[in-house]
Amino acid sequence: DPMFGDMKIKTRILGILAVLVGGYLLLLAMVQLTATATHSRMSEISSALFPAAMRMQEAEASFEQMKKHYGDAVVLQDTKSLEAGGKDGQTVSAALNDVKAYLASSPELSKQAESLVTQFSSIRSRDHETYAAILAATAGTSDDLMAQVGALGKDNKALTDAMSLFNKAISADFQQQLDTVDTYSLRSRLTGYAMLAFVMLVCAAAWWVIQSKVVLPLRFLALRLQDIAESEGDLTRRIDVDGNNEIDEVGRWFNVFIERIEEIVRQVAIHAQTLGAAATELALT
Repeated sequence: DPMFGDMKIKTRILGILAVLVGGYLLLLAMVQLTATATHSRMSEISSALFPAAMRMQEAEASFEQMKKHYGDAVVLQDTKSLEAGGKDGQTVSAALNDVKAYLASSPELSKQAESLVTQFSSIRSRDHETYAAILAATAGTSDDLMAQVGALGKDNKALTDAMSLFNKAISADFQQQLDTVDTYSLRSRLTGYAMLAFVMLVCAAAWWVIQSKVVLPLRFLALRLQDIAESEGDLTRRIDVDGNNEIDEVGRWFNVFIERIEEIVRQVAIHAQTLGAAATELALT
């Protein structure tokens, strides 16, 4: 390429350094973006999904405990079990509200958490009122009260299923975020490998430029100068110059220097011949 051949050695080296610096900055930017995205995902996992999943498990366990205490209260006619069921209800309510707060940044999950909070608030008050009424019914349980118990059983089962599905949804989103982090990590590693290959390629190009455009031309120039110096004073020989880089300029100006010396020697020879002829004429006279 003539344009590349005429390019200065300094320009070539600076170009390679610029490519290296540009590649480094690009790698730094990509690593920074990947690190930021990974940190964001990890922050969401550690500050939202993980604690939400833990509190959701607590809510499910406390809800099952609440149902058991209410059942024991009816079977055993035990007011303490009724009170324990009420406390379990408070624990479930607090856990569900915490889950809702943790998932505020996720609209879909937050909406589901809000629905669970609403359902549980309704069931909780009905559970306590119904089972308290059963304990207080000394004359036996009425058909209406038994119907309420049956309806509560279905609602409790529906809420248990809803809480289980919601817990699975949190776990699925949790796993999705982990997969995304793994993807970013893999992308970061692949980017590192690609930039390593790029740097090796640029270094190889730098070696080629220095070897072929600096070392070899200098060696050739030294051999030509040695050849001219050992040619028994032949001032007609010149260095071949094909480009416009710094080494070519050395060869070009060396040729100019030799031309000047050749011209001086020619002029000296002419003057010597003239003086010789004049001396011969004087001798003859």
